[in-house]
Amino acid sequence: GIGLGMLISASVSSVEMAPQVSPAAVILFVMFSGFLLNQDSIPAIFGPLKHISFVRYAFQALAVNELKDNDGFSCKPKVFGPHCLQGNDWLSQLGFEDVSLAQNIAIMAFEALVFHLLAFLTLRAKRPAFLRLQPPLPAAAAPPLMGA
Repeated sequence: GIGLGMLISASVSSVEMAPQVSPAAVILFVMFSGFLLNQDSIPAIFGPLKHISFVRYAFQALAVNELKDNDGFSCKPKVFGPHCLQGNDWLSQLGFEDVSLAQNIAIMAFEALVFHLLAFLTLRAKRPAFLRLQPPLPAAAAPPLMGA
C-alpha cells in the first residue's frame, strides 16, 4: 500500500490532488480483491485487475492462515438449516482451496517492489531541471565592478 501511495503522490501534479486520487485506486483494489465480490462473479473484462490487487493477496493469505485445517468451530445442533461450517468449508466457499500462503507473500513483496520502483522512476522523470554551473571567468575577462 505504501508503494502505491508513493506512486500516486509522485504521479500527480499537486499536493492537493494525491489525497483525492488515492481512495479511487484503493477502492478498485478492494473491489477486485475477493473480499467484497466473490472472485468468480467478477466480469472477465475486469479479470486482470484482480491479479494486481495487493488487497486480494493479503486477504487470501489471512484467510488461509486462519482457516486452513481449522476444525475448532462449534455450533448448536440444528434440525433445519446449514450444518456448522469448518475452516476448509469456508475456504472452499471463497474459492481459496489452492491458495498458497508463501506464494501470496512473495507476490505482495514483488508488488511492493514494483510500486516503489515505479514511484522512483516517476520521481526521477519529473525531477526539476537546473542550469549547470559554469566555471568562473578568469580575473582579466571578468567585467569591472560597478563602483570601480
